[in-house]
Amino acid sequence: MEFKLIDFNKYSSPVEVKDYELFIGPEGEYYKVKTRYESDQNCTHYVWAEKYLEEFGLSSLLTKEKITKKCKTPLEVLVHYCGFIRYTHMYGRNIYLNIPNKLYFGYILSKKQINSLYNLMDYNHDKVNDDIINQIERLDEEYDTKIDKVFEKFKR
Repeated sequence: MEFKLIDFNKYSSPVEVKDYELFIGPEGEYYKVKTRYESDQNCTHYVWAEKYLEEFGLSSLLTKEKITKKCKTPLEVLVHYCGFIRYTHMYGRNIYLNIPNKLYFGYILSKKQINSLYNLMDYNHDKVNDDIINQIERLDEEYDTKIDKVFEKFKR
């Protein structure tokens, strides 16, 4: 199946991506995968991730042993190695996220990503369970700790 209409444009506002399944990039930018109402036959997060890696010359990441030990699919490479968040819905307005595991490659979400995620969830009136909020807040604390360590180095 040929996916010529995959959208690799960056979007900056939740208004532009309302009701889309998407990725949130490292700088908090949104990338549309498909509308929530489209069939998976049009495009999936897995296909989008594979095509993104191809489009931007990153396919070689799929052959590096250091990466493939932890990431088995292009989607996992995009999330855990490149630092993207997968944002999708399950059962109506309930969201499901794939967030980079910092234990894999040390990636911690940026403040921009966290803000973009919260803005999108608020704009879409998503239903979010406590586990997701706790996961995001824990990442936010880790981000703050990381920044504190950087500033400590400057003080010396």
